[in-house]
Amino acid sequence: MALARSRLTAQGQISVPADVRRKLGIGPGSILEWDEEGDKIVVRRSGQFTSQDIQRALFPDGPPKSRTVEEMKEGIRRCAPLTPMSLFASLPATIHAKLLPPTHS
Repeated sequence: MALARSRLTAQGQISVPADVRRKLGIGPGSILEWDEEGDKIVVRRSGQFTSQDIQRALFPDGPPKSRTVEEMKEGIRRCAPLTPMSLFASLPATIHAKLLPPTHS
């Protein structure tokens, strides 16, 4: 059964039903992508984000504390001995699972 139905206007426009807008998390100005998957056409929210969206996701509590050049240099010195593998090993296991390809047993 269809989630929702829309009617195409003479100008080639459709209205996205409110339930679908809520499920997709879209509003005025949102961009939708139309993809072909086999014999189906799939509509999804586009993955385009503004720099503000990214900053809010990275720093939900506001901008990070300002650092002096000396503090940044010290941070680089402390991390310099890290190799890509030691850095990877310091990540939580949940991130390892997302970064590593699945193993087939």
